[in-house]
Amino acid sequence: MDYSLLEGEEMIASMDSDKVLLSNKRLRIIEEGSVKSISLSQISYVQSNYTTNYRFLSISFLGVFLMIDNSNLGPIPALMLIAGLILTFFIKNHYFIVNSSGGSIKHKVSGTTIKDINRFVYLVDEQINLNK
Repeated sequence: MDYSLLEGEEMIASMDSDKVLLSNKRLRIIEEGSVKSISLSQISYVQSNYTTNYRFLSISFLGVFLMIDNSNLGPIPALMLIAGLILTFFIKNHYFIVNSSGGSIKHKVSGTTIKDINRFVYLVDEQINLNK
C-alpha cells in the first residue's frame, strides 16, 4: 500500500488490511485501484453500520419448497432451512461510512470485527477534534 505521508503527517491507525488509513491530517480509503483522500477538516462525521445479508434466505426457501414437494431427500431440506436461517442472521456485512463536504463514502469492511470498526471511528473522531 501507498503510505507516502505529507510533511508533518503521522500515521495513526489502519483498518481492513490497510485499505482505510488514518493520519493526523487525512483519511484515505483504498478500493479496487482508486484512492480517496479526505482532509480531516472536511469530514462531517464517520460511522459504522452493518446490514443483514438476506440472500441466504433463498437456501431456506429452497429447503421449504423441497419439504412441501415431498421429495425423498431425507433430512436435507430441513438442514437447508436451518442453514439458511443461521447464515442470514449471523453473517453481517460491515460498513465504514464517511460523510464529508464532498459527499458520502460507504466502504464495505471485510475481516474486521464491528468492535474494531467502532474503535477506528473513535480514533477518527479523536483526530478530528485534535485538528480543530
